[in-house]
Amino acid sequence: MAVDASEAAVALLWEARTLPPHTADAPLRLARSVRTGEPCGPLAAPTPDTPGRRALHDALLHAAEVFAAPVRAADAPPRPPLRHRPGLRRALGPLGREYGLRVALCVGSCTAVAQLIRPQQWYWLPVTAAFLAKPDLGPLFSRAVNRLLGTAAGVVLFTAVQALLPGNAGPVALAALCGTLLPVAWRHFALQTAALTPIVLAFAGLSGAHGAPGSRLVDTLLGCLVALAAGHLPRLGSRRAAVAVHWAAALYAAEAYLAQVVDAPQAPRADRLRLRRAAYQALAEARTAVAQAAAELPPAGVPTESWAPAVTAIERLLDATTACAVRIEHGGRRLPAAEARTLTAALTRLAEDASARRHPGDPALPDPVRLGARCASLADVADQLHTVRTLSPAA
Repeated sequence: MAVDASEAAVALLWEARTLPPHTADAPLRLARSVRTGEPCGPLAAPTPDTPGRRALHDALLHAAEVFAAPVRAADAPPRPPLRHRPGLRRALGPLGREYGLRVALCVGSCTAVAQLIRPQQWYWLPVTAAFLAKPDLGPLFSRAVNRLLGTAAGVVLFTAVQALLPGNAGPVALAALCGTLLPVAWRHFALQTAALTPIVLAFAGLSGAHGAPGSRLVDTLLGCLVALAAGHLPRLGSRRAAVAVHWAAALYAAEAYLAQVVDAPQAPRADRLRLRRAAYQALAEARTAVAQAAAELPPAGVPTESWAPAVTAIERLLDATTACAVRIEHGGRRLPAAEARTLTAALTRLAEDASARRHPGDPALPDPVRLGARCASLADVADQLHTVRTLSPAA
């Protein structure tokens, strides 16, 4: 139901025709009914005189039927096959190999240093570097600064409590207090480190380790320095490779979605919706990769002004493809076969060039203005594909 309404909204956006004011009240009624559990009441649907309005009309009609029916448990969606799981592909692909090499370098270097300066507690240093090497915790420099500040705050807190409560009472009380703060502190890396450090120091103190606070602070400083050095090595530490991989994945997902819409309009709708979700998910991952890379310090980062417009162009291409699919389903018009094959072939070529890390070629594309006289749906897709091709070399 929500998917039908969102696709109808995309189609209405491309039609650029104002809806009657009373129609906008229908989604609000549905949202209020979901929030409160009360009946949604009558829903005002627009006159189904265009494909977008017909799609919204059918979506609201389906919503009214669903809300009027007895509540029943929804069936669990089937698990996707392994080939459709992007996490597994990333782990076995170039990003997984690069991450493995970076972690191995950090952990190996820190282990060698720790064995030289402190063989009894050598594990603290490589563990610190392994946490800092994770790419999903924010920019590397801010991770290192937050880790160091959080550790320093935890060491100061542990030392103060130990001076006020000598013996085992101080570490036990501090571990209990910081343990209760973990659910609140986990949202910020520095606060999380500040809450975890006294717990680790309390366990070390109760086990008989001497000088643990000072050693912990020194190990954190060394681990930050090693992670910063490894994270800014050429190729190994750069986020540019991650952005390029996600960019190619977004192009491939967009190509699969477009091919399903224009080449197999009679295929099951569930297949098209699966490809649509995969395309928008790949787009979201590419946008996240660009944002993370832009936050890194040079030379590990990438300029946002080059990649952000390119990612936005893919988003508009997916929206145009969705609008085209809605028009096919609710308009019934067949697409020009030759132009449709040309568009899918051009998008395939762009995806292959991005995956091979080579300069994009110049695949033939139909003129959107001339194509608009025959098929407005494909003309919108061709226009956005022109933009993607233009922005690909800059990205």
